Amino acid sequence: MNNIDLFKYCLENPEPYLDNYYAREKIVLTESKDKVNKLMERNHNLIDLINAYSTLKGELTDSQKDKIVDDIISLMKKNHMNYTAFAKYFLVHDISYSSFIKSSKKKKREIIIHMLDSYIENRHVKYSSHGYSDIVLQVVSDVHSHKRRGVSGIDKVKNQLKEYDVKHINKIKSEDKNKFYILPDKGDLSVFLKILKDRDIDFTWKKTRQGKNPDVLIMINDYPYIIEHKHMKEDGGGQDKQSSEIIDFIRYGDENASYITYLDGIYFNKLISDDRLETSNYKTDIKISDIEEALESNPQNYFLNTAGFEKFLELNL
Repeated sequence: MNNIDLFKYCLENPEPYLDNYYAREKIVLTESKDKVNKLMERNHNLIDLINAYSTLKGELTDSQKDKIVDDIISLMKKNHMNYTAFAKYFLVHDISYSSFIKSSKKKKREIIIHMLDSYIENRHVKYSSHGYSDIVLQVVSDVHSHKRRGVSGIDKVKNQLKEYDVKHINKIKSEDKNKFYILPDKGDLSVFLKILKDRDIDFTWKKTRQGKNPDVLIMINDYPYIIEHKHMKEDGGGQDKQSSEIIDFIRYGDENASYITYLDGIYFNKLISDDRLETSNYKTDIKISDIEEALESNPQNYFLNTAGFEKFLELNL
């Protein structure tokens, strides 16, 4: 299977719309409502305090009111209390949870008193009528998943290499000669430069990209494969700029190394005609003909997606 055949294999095996490698799962609820964790307990305490403030407001002394407000502030500072319905209501008044946390104690009291009055009038009675639920904690946690650091694209490559027993090294030993990988852009630059020097690899691409180093170098049977990995989900903006760069990478010819563009993510599927027809705002610079032309001119290079990279590893390892 040559590089053109492998590219066609990629087109026949497009990127999954749901990729478990990039899942950012964070469970904050217990398996059953019969079991309560600390976050759920704090949420219940918060609702009880709001209810007490609402029910007894006219009867509370200033010190009692201050006690409830201070107890709420204390609760709101705890881990993941930004997932509560009350915290999300802050946004209605253009106040973020983070700005609340960073404010002074006096300002926190002002915010909570203002929020309590508005929340009780506009939300609390309705929520109580429908029945408060801890489900909101998990829902908001899921909404925040895009902000959570998940597995990076390089982590995915490392996991794929691990499945084929390709080990990461930061110093070349004789026993590593036939199968290993390094991360030039993540601390292994000296090893990468040594490989380039020892094998007379010019790596001109680096000079055209302000000295940028590639993401991965894999050594297989004493032959280097230099990889530029991109995880791209959507078009537009910076993604369109990267689209031309990833084709340029495989246009570089070198007798002593292969260059691999690994395009990971559903952006790859825009190469496929059916997907392109569904996209009314198709602006990508990537074209199958351009990729095939680059691959034909440089038969040692590859343009791969997730399935293609795994097939490449299967064929070579």
